[in-house]
Amino acid sequence: MDMTASAPATKKYGSLTLLLLIGLFGLPPLMGWLFFLNPQWLPDKHSNQGELIHPARPVYPLQLKWNDGRLLKADEFNDAWRMVVVARGLCDEICGQRLTGIDEVRRAIGGNQRRILPLIILLPAEGGGSSSRVAAKADEASTDTLWVTEESLEHFSQLFELDQHPLTDYTFVIDPMGALMMSHDQQRLSQKQILEDMEQLLKISQNWVKGTEYGHN
Repeated sequence: MDMTASAPATKKYGSLTLLLLIGLFGLPPLMGWLFFLNPQWLPDKHSNQGELIHPARPVYPLQLKWNDGRLLKADEFNDAWRMVVVARGLCDEICGQRLTGIDEVRRAIGGNQRRILPLIILLPAEGGGSSSRVAAKADEASTDTLWVTEESLEHFSQLFELDQHPLTDYTFVIDPMGALMMSHDQQRLSQKQILEDMEQLLKISQNWVKGTEYGHN
């Protein structure tokens, strides 16, 4: 038997096997993500309950700041999906209700709740406000909080389309890569419908979300 002649065939077979494995394990998550972002490709066009923002819009260029004054960096969302409440000045009663709803969704998710975290984004208060009061309230709720500066307010309003998404009616979803990609109309959607969206997002992104071992609650 000519071992030299069989070597190329063995190498070719190995390469084919590798390609098949890549297709088997890599294609389903990719196709799931593509179909979720493009529901018109599916027979049922209502695969998502919320409003998809496509293409997704990176948030870090907005120059948002954490409570300690640090600027938000591009890689600071790569641990989890963020369900976002936007409020003006402080997290008021409606903001608190939205956070309670997010907590209910996370509890329903069960073991995957570490991959979904709440986030408050605060706009400058109209007529000025007490920064210490806002910070204290955010700390008390143990919820990550970002601030929109006066300089970035217009850009933020455009990116989040606040003229079409009233703060009291909507929550938003930022993906683990730091991009705004969905909004949920709280007046129209039930908690069950929002939960369905988040479960679907977790399912199609399970191969690239990095936060399952980061120790978030």
